[in-house]
Amino acid sequence: MRRSLSVLPYAAACFAALLWLSTGVPGAQAQDAQAGANVFNRCSACHQVGPGASNAVGPHLNGLLGRPVASVSGYNYSDALAARNGQAWNSQLVADYIADPARFIGERSAMPAQRLRPEQVANLIAFLESQ
Repeated sequence: MRRSLSVLPYAAACFAALLWLSTGVPGAQAQDAQAGANVFNRCSACHQVGPGASNAVGPHLNGLLGRPVASVSGYNYSDALAARNGQAWNSQLVADYIADPARFIGERSAMPAQRLRPEQVANLIAFLESQ
């Protein structure tokens, strides 16, 4: 029995979509919270996580995912970030923030853009989810 070649375009499209998802979307890859803890070392000069975490140069990041933007009490957010208060932090928003913090914080941003590979971002997000 001969198979129809008409399914090949669909199979190719599915394969391409899976390849794209596995390489470019934060959270689409296997996440490793322990590896994310190592990535977080880049953030720890300004942010704290874990029991006893408090605000420092940046707000603490406990419970970040799902939390409304600019909502940690006692932290003085920039006007640009405070204007996003209707949004909640999710994986994509965290990834966008890491890639271009000045876009979120505004002119007073001291945080440099982090040059992280997609798997590092996914691992960092997994680590933050565990906090």
